[in-house]
Amino acid sequence: MVMVLSSHDDLDIEVEITVDNSNLDELLDILESEPVFSEIETIVENLKENIETGAEDGASKISELARSMQEQIIQMNGSMHSYDLLNSITVEEQSSLNYLIGTNIDHFYPLCIEYGRGEVTPVSANVLHWVSKSGEDIFSMYSSPTNPAPFAEPAYRMVLSSAEDVMMESLNNVIN
Repeated sequence: MVMVLSSHDDLDIEVEITVDNSNLDELLDILESEPVFSEIETIVENLKENIETGAEDGASKISELARSMQEQIIQMNGSMHSYDLLNSITVEEQSSLNYLIGTNIDHFYPLCIEYGRGEVTPVSANVLHWVSKSGEDIFSMYSSPTNPAPFAEPAYRMVLSSAEDVMMESLNNVIN
């Protein structure tokens, strides 16, 4: 079994599990050729199915852990002006062994939170405009830089450190 966790520049975390049952398939081919091994063949078939089920369960749990960690870090960072970022973290199932975790916000806001940003001055408008946390309209000729408040990278590191344990627990739950 191969487990790949990767972090992308666009703040997504990918969980991809590859299960290689080729050795079990070879063993099943041998066992199928002799009727005396039918009970052992059933045991190996069940083992193969359980490994696949455990890997699928582990991939799902790791993905949910990645989502949950990002949400917790966003809350701890105080990056919740309107809760849009907090509510935007999704788990997208690519397949039963492959998930993409990240924000569904398509503009620059999550990147500004993760990496910070420099100062902002009007370029094509006469004045900058935004709404404060209290709901007040703010008009200004300048917005100061913001420090990074990363949520994707720390979540990736935390999930990476516990992914193997989560996968082993999932496999043990279905094999034992």
